[in-house]
Amino acid sequence: MLRCGRFRAAISNVSCSLVSWRNTPKCSLPRNQRVVSTSAPLSTWVSAWLRPPRSRMTEPRTTTQGTRLGEWIGLYCLSVLAALVLSALLVEATGGDWRPVVNALLDGSLRKPGRWGETLGTAAPILLVAVGTIVSGKAGLINIGQEGQLLVGAAFGTYFGFLIGGPGPFNLVVIVLFGALGGGLWAGVAALLKFWRDVPEVLSTLLLVTVG
Repeated sequence: MLRCGRFRAAISNVSCSLVSWRNTPKCSLPRNQRVVSTSAPLSTWVSAWLRPPRSRMTEPRTTTQGTRLGEWIGLYCLSVLAALVLSALLVEATGGDWRPVVNALLDGSLRKPGRWGETLGTAAPILLVAVGTIVSGKAGLINIGQEGQLLVGAAFGTYFGFLIGGPGPFNLVVIVLFGALGGGLWAGVAALLKFWRDVPEVLSTLLLVTVG
């Protein structure tokens, strides 16, 4: 009889909670601003527990795309200026004059005829390496062997470019595709060692630069 009384009391408590939850007026606040009271029924506690925390909720962006682009350009210009200032300071520290050095640098990279093309041709592989660094960083890996991957990719692209041939635009596409394939295969060696033998990618990619 005692057990039956306890069982009936538990059922009555659950039914009272359900009735009070149904009769509770709807809250007009947004979901992310609702606060669960200590006397709320079980279903409300479960929904509050399943709700993501406020820090993970999507917040409106305060900066526009144009503002971010301006920040990137400003950061790039500041980086170039800082490099020039540091170079001038090093020249002055060694007893030289920084003015002819800066003039020679600008003439060799920008001001003389045809220097823009050479500068862009030199910067393109460095930009590819930077993109690869961003991809590996987003994946949570530290890849410091981009130089070897770039060299192996260039070797692949050159070999298959001469082997397949064809018109100029088609040959350019072939070189780019096989260059990416070669670099990816060379990076895949480090990935295989990482997931097969748990070799740190920092060590394997660095040593593969020498092999490449």
